[in-house]
Amino acid sequence: MVRTALWLSLAASAVLFALARAWNPYPGDLSLARSIQELDAPGLLAAMEFLSTIGEELPMGALHLIVIAALWSAGMRTASAGGLLVLLSVATNPLMKLIVDRDRPAEHLLVRATEDFSGLGFPSGHVFQSTLFFGFLIYLSSFLIKRMWLRRAAQSALAILIFAMGFSRVYIGAHWPSDVLGAIVVAVPIGIIIYLHHERVASLASRFTVVRSIDD
Repeated sequence: MVRTALWLSLAASAVLFALARAWNPYPGDLSLARSIQELDAPGLLAAMEFLSTIGEELPMGALHLIVIAALWSAGMRTASAGGLLVLLSVATNPLMKLIVDRDRPAEHLLVRATEDFSGLGFPSGHVFQSTLFFGFLIYLSSFLIKRMWLRRAAQSALAILIFAMGFSRVYIGAHWPSDVLGAIVVAVPIGIIIYLHHERVASLASRFTVVRSIDD
């Protein structure tokens, strides 16, 4: 079942990447982006800007390291290996952007752009990193939180955070909706691969540590 999901998500990622190279933006991107940006409520813009700031590389990287250190300190070496793989996977985003080579939305087409966003757009780095990190927390909560209702509540909140991060990037004019979709879709197979192989990585790391301690 998991491997079937892996192949399906890889196929979906390949299709989205190919279309992103052909279309900038996707059909419907502009109208959906404008519809999202036309939403208004007191404090909404400030909340979206704050959430987008949290999703930057430094804050998210720091959160990654805190979780990895906490897992290691608790003796959960296998889980900490998974967290490290998640953190390392984030480094693939710039390469994916170069492969697709798609510009960010032009400011004059949108309702708003809170700053002059530079660089390439597909897939969204904020959403890619957030999907991997919060997805990893969803996985951790599946065995760390014993009470069903509390586990479901935590997992739902984390899933909402992934959606909110994507929403924020479109709302402030940093990305097209398809940039966000691409980031989520490509993060899924990477997360599945980490899930399938993180125990092997932890085992190899443990063997290396034992050998090293013997040599010392």
